[in-house]
Formats: sequence, C-alpha cells, structure tokens
Amino acid sequence: MQPLGSKLLVIGLNSNSFIFGLPTGPGSAELSWLDSQLSSAQAAGQKVWILMHVPPGANSQYIAQVAATPSDVDASDASMMWDSGLQTTFINTLAKYPGLVTLMLAGHTHMDEFRILPTGDVLEQLPGISPCFGNNPAYKVLTITQNTFTPTDYQSYDYNLAVLPPSTQFSPLYLFSSTYGLQGSLGNSLQQLYPEFATEPNIEGTYTLLYGSGSESVNLLTLAPWNPINDVNWPIFDCTIGQIDESGYVQCVNSY
Repeated sequence: MQPLGSKLLVIGLNSNSFIFGLPTGPGSAELSWLDSQLSSAQAAGQKVWILMHVPPGANSQYIAQVAATPSDVDASDASMMWDSGLQTTFINTLAKYPGLVTLMLAGHTHMDEFRILPTGDVLEQLPGISPCFGNNPAYKVLTITQNTFTPTDYQSYDYNLAVLPPSTQFSPLYLFSSTYGLQGSLGNSLQQLYPEFATEPNIEGTYTLLYGSGSESVNLLTLAPWNPINDVNWPIFDCTIGQIDESGYVQCVNSY
C-alpha cells in the first residue's frame, strides 16, 4: 500500500506463514516477494513500513512456563516463533537494504515490548486490546516524522481493568520520551534503552510493569500475578529483546 502523495510503501507481511513447524514453501515465496518489494521501493526513493502479526525471536512467555530458572533453559525449552531458516532469510533480506525500513510493528504476544534485530532494525510490539493474556487492554499512538516516516515517540493508552467503578474510556498510561528520558528516532532510543535494563533496576522495573500495560491483576484460576515477569525469570524476557536466533538466545539466558 502507498498512501496517496507520499514516498512511503506499507507492507503487510503474513508472518503467520513463518511459524515454526509449518511447511516452509509459502513462507519462502513470501520472503522472495518481500525482497522484490524492498528492491523496488529503494529504486523509487521510498521508505518502508513492515506490519506483521507474529514477531521473530523467542516465545518468552511459553519458555518462562516450562523452565524453572533461566539456567534450565536449553534448546528443548527455547521455543522460537519462526522457522529458523525463514527467519535467517528475513534478516538477510533486511540487511540488503539498510535504512530503508523505518518502522516495523508486530503483535501476537499482547504485550508492550520490542526486539532488536541483528541488522539494527527495531521491531516495536504493540499491546493487545483483548486482555486474554492478563494484560490491560491498550494501544499506542506514534509520532512520525513527515520527511522520513520515522517514529520518534509514542503515547500509550490503557483501560485499567482493576479500577472500580469501571472507566468509560481509555486513559493515557505513559509517554515513551518522558518515561525513559530519551529523544530522537524511536529505533535509536530503544537501542539506547536496552543496555540500561542491566544497570538501572528502576528502569527495568518500569519496563516490567508496562510490559502488561500496567496490569497488576491476579489470575483467578491460579491466584498468581498475570504479569509473567518476575525477578527470577527476567533473563528469559530480557534476552528476547536482544537475541533473535536460538543459539544466541540460549547462551544469553544461561550466562545472564
């Protein structure tokens, strides 16, 4: 899709066809098509947004359920979202066009998170409207530059299910630039933010709370907090941000 009058190409990628365990033929064909679209966009002087459902990398919520501690995580536990070969092809395709893709969005996990790809591209994951995974319903409004179509900030809005009486509308939850004190392109800011989790406990705590869009509710079936992140399993979620391939992810979690 090309918004009228703009030098922007918006690509909707069916990443469901990349899921681990499915036949790889349709995914391979789609990635060949993606390569041709990126090549054409670069030749036309366009910028590109890529929108998808399932992100690449680790299925951290599942891994946290099956591994008692990060040191227990091995290849049998490290459930990955995509077929490894298709993921490699996707990363190699992006690497051919540095600076072309200015925004990547994904969903699926329902959580407010992000993933840094080996190419330096940052995939921003959007929170879910449905609260079925324990998250508060939430959405984001991004601030985008007019000339390069690059995101520089976002405001997150949530519907806090714990508030009584229930609210009649979504309310502002946090503004990225104010909460984390970072300016510039959102991709660069998120790359700056990631190392701070290891050195700034307050920042890690903020990210953990906002992961579920502020949800602090309890699962009535298990009587455990809905937010899957705790002090013990934090490496499982932290390494999901910076390590996309399985071997790098397992090494990161084990040696955290």
